[in-house]
Amino acid sequence: MIQGAHYLRQGGQHDNRYVYDDIKTIADHLHWAKAANPWAANGKSDAAGGGHAHAGLMCYLGGSWPQEYVGRYFMNNIHGARINVDVPEAQGSGFVVTTEATSFFFNDLDSQIVNLATTRMARSI
Repeated sequence: MIQGAHYLRQGGQHDNRYVYDDIKTIADHLHWAKAANPWAANGKSDAAGGGHAHAGLMCYLGGSWPQEYVGRYFMNNIHGARINVDVPEAQGSGFVVTTEATSFFFNDLDSQIVNLATTRMARSI
């Protein structure tokens, strides 16, 4: 994330009409079934990762979870009622992000995941 940057919008125009160009996504995938009308894929995007509304991102760097999760991006997928797991890989001077088959699903389609945080709790012996 770059402070003050203008990122590719899902729809509509930027508030600032002098924006020269958007910063494009680094993802090599979509988590929604792309259609001419972005809302037409609602309810049909499960195979693509669950939906196109995301909020919050956590890159796990801790040591409490299994090693396979270290360095992975966990993205809150609001419409998909899940947390998608993405893998960043160095490419040129930046990164490309590939999706992983692993997702954490919620048994509640009304779930609204907004923020992820991890804490390391001290144990007394």
